[in-house]
Amino acid sequence: MDLIIHIVGNKDKLVEANKLDISQLDIVKIAEKDLSKRKFIKNLIKKQRYRNVYFGCIDLNFQKFLTFMLFFILAYNATRGALIDENGNKIRAGFVKFLFYYLPKLILEVFKSSLVTIYYYIKFFKMRREKE
Repeated sequence: MDLIIHIVGNKDKLVEANKLDISQLDIVKIAEKDLSKRKFIKNLIKKQRYRNVYFGCIDLNFQKFLTFMLFFILAYNATRGALIDENGNKIRAGFVKFLFYYLPKLILEVFKSSLVTIYYYIKFFKMRREKE
């Protein structure tokens, strides 16, 4: 038995595009905001002993929180699963790829966002002083 945690899109297209057997699937529809609830996702994955856990969406290129979805698969299901979309694209969960590609990418994104925030924080106060 496999689990699809369906976030957005059409579940029938998702199953058909990825050539999955509908009779061997548990499909659970969740809202994207539920991805921030770690215990909720853990309970979904651990509810039953699933062979594979999939997170399904419309298009992986535009999906937020990919790193977190991969983390959930790796942490709670021991590397068996993938992120899938309605176009048949798939990102397999792998510890090495997560550790050396997705995690550094997330850290770099946080760092860049911090730099932009600091820059505009300083710029805001300079502009405020100039007005006074």
